[in-house]
Amino acid sequence: MDLIAVVRVKAHEDLAGVIADHLSKVEGVLDTTTNIAFKTYSKRDLDAAFDPGLDS
Repeated sequence: MDLIAVVRVKAHEDLAGVIADHLSKVEGVLDTTTNIAFKTYSKRDLDAAFDPGLDS
């Protein structure tokens, strides 16, 4: 089973500690892949961006 965890840190350097000290020690976690978002968008912006324009 795959899971996605969203983590917010004040500095990018803090992310390594979260992964090494917390996520990787959770029972059942075999490996991790890290993706970093440099900008976030509101739900409204995301809904508009991915709306195919089909009205039912």
